[in-house]
Amino acid sequence: MQEKIKIRSLQTLEEYQVCQELQMKVWGLPELDVLPYHQALTAVLNGGMLLGAFDGEKLVGFCYGFVGLNEVGETIICSHMLAVLPNYRGQGLGYRLKLAQREKALSRG
Repeated sequence: MQEKIKIRSLQTLEEYQVCQELQMKVWGLPELDVLPYHQALTAVLNGGMLLGAFDGEKLVGFCYGFVGLNEVGETIICSHMLAVLPNYRGQGLGYRLKLAQREKALSRG
Protein backbone atom coordinates (compact mmCIF):
# COMPACT_ATOMS: atom_id res chain seq x y z
CA MET A 1 0.00 0.00 0.00
CA GLN A 2 2.88 2.37 0.78
CA GLU A 3 3.91 2.84 -2.86
CA LYS A 4 0.53 4.30 -3.81
CA ILE A 5 0.70 6.94 -1.06
CA LYS A 6 1.96 10.25 -2.46
CA ILE A 7 3.50 12.94 -0.29
CA ARG A 8 3.09 16.55 -1.34
CA SER A 9 2.29 20.00 0.00
CA LEU A 10 -1.35 20.74 0.68
CA GLN A 11 -2.66 22.89 -2.15
CA THR A 12 -6.28 23.87 -1.57
CA LEU A 13 -8.30 25.40 1.21
CA GLU A 14 -10.37 22.21 1.28
CA GLU A 15 -7.21 20.14 1.92
CA TYR A 16 -6.32 22.44 4.82
CA GLN A 17 -9.81 21.97 6.25
CA VAL A 18 -9.55 18.18 5.88
CA CYS A 19 -6.22 18.34 7.73
CA GLN A 20 -7.98 20.05 10.61
CA GLU A 21 -10.59 17.25 10.64
CA LEU A 22 -7.83 14.63 10.52
CA GLN A 23 -6.33 16.06 13.72
CA MET A 24 -9.68 15.63 15.49
CA LYS A 25 -9.98 12.02 14.25
CA VAL A 26 -6.43 10.97 15.11
CA TRP A 27 -6.12 12.63 18.50
CA GLY A 28 -9.79 12.71 19.55
CA LEU A 29 -9.62 16.44 20.12
CA PRO A 30 -12.44 18.97 19.99
CA GLU A 31 -12.27 21.55 17.22
CA LEU A 32 -11.03 24.27 19.58
CA ASP A 33 -7.90 22.24 20.43
CA VAL A 34 -6.55 21.58 16.92
CA LEU A 35 -4.43 23.75 14.64
CA PRO A 36 -6.99 25.78 12.68
CA TYR A 37 -6.70 25.55 8.92
CA HIS A 38 -6.37 29.34 8.59
CA GLN A 39 -3.42 29.41 11.00
CA ALA A 40 -1.70 26.55 9.16
CA LEU A 41 -2.22 28.36 5.86
CA THR A 42 -0.81 31.59 7.30
CA ALA A 43 2.27 29.72 8.56
CA VAL A 44 2.83 28.07 5.17
CA LEU A 45 2.46 31.38 3.33
CA ASN A 46 5.21 32.72 5.60
CA GLY A 47 7.79 29.94 5.28
CA GLY A 48 6.26 27.03 7.17
CA MET A 49 5.37 23.71 5.61
CA LEU A 50 2.40 21.38 5.68
CA LEU A 51 2.95 18.13 3.84
CA GLY A 52 0.19 15.63 3.28
CA ALA A 53 0.19 11.91 2.61
CA PHE A 54 -2.48 11.14 0.01
CA ASP A 55 -4.03 7.81 -0.88
CA GLY A 56 -5.50 8.94 -4.17
CA GLU A 57 -7.42 12.07 -3.19
CA LYS A 58 -7.77 11.07 0.48
CA LEU A 59 -5.55 12.80 3.04
CA VAL A 60 -4.34 10.03 5.35
CA GLY A 61 -1.54 11.81 7.20
CA PHE A 62 0.31 15.09 7.53
CA CYS A 63 3.46 16.70 8.86
CA TYR A 64 3.48 20.36 9.92
CA GLY A 65 6.31 22.73 10.76
CA PHE A 66 6.60 26.48 11.18
CA VAL A 67 9.48 28.93 10.89
CA GLY A 68 11.45 29.74 14.01
CA LEU A 69 14.87 30.91 15.13
CA ASN A 70 17.56 28.88 16.86
CA GLU A 71 19.67 30.18 19.74
CA VAL A 72 22.01 32.08 17.40
CA GLY A 73 19.23 33.66 15.35
CA GLU A 74 19.32 31.37 12.33
CA THR A 75 16.05 30.51 10.63
CA ILE A 76 14.89 26.95 11.25
CA ILE A 77 11.80 24.81 10.73
CA CYS A 78 10.14 23.87 14.02
CA SER A 79 8.69 20.44 13.32
CA HIS A 80 5.51 20.56 15.35
CA MET A 81 2.98 17.88 14.37
CA LEU A 82 2.69 14.58 12.59
CA ALA A 83 -0.40 12.40 12.34
CA VAL A 84 -1.37 9.29 10.39
CA LEU A 85 -4.81 7.69 10.31
CA PRO A 86 -4.89 4.37 12.24
CA ASN A 87 -5.49 2.18 9.16
CA TYR A 88 -2.33 3.57 7.55
CA ARG A 89 0.05 3.13 10.48
CA GLY A 90 2.86 0.59 10.67
CA GLN A 91 3.93 1.11 7.06
CA GLY A 92 6.61 3.75 7.53
CA LEU A 93 4.36 6.59 6.44
CA GLY A 94 5.26 8.83 9.38
CA TYR A 95 8.93 8.27 8.59
CA ARG A 96 8.34 9.16 4.93
CA LEU A 97 6.55 12.36 5.96
CA LYS A 98 9.43 13.39 8.24
CA LEU A 99 11.99 12.63 5.52
CA ALA A 100 10.03 14.75 3.04
CA GLN A 101 9.90 17.57 5.59
CA ARG A 102 13.66 17.29 6.10
CA GLU A 103 14.35 17.31 2.36
CA LYS A 104 12.18 20.37 1.86
CA ALA A 105 13.88 22.19 4.76
CA LEU A 106 17.36 21.34 3.43
CA SER A 107 16.40 22.53 -0.06
CA ARG A 108 15.70 25.94 1.46
CA GLY A 109 19.17 26.15 2.92
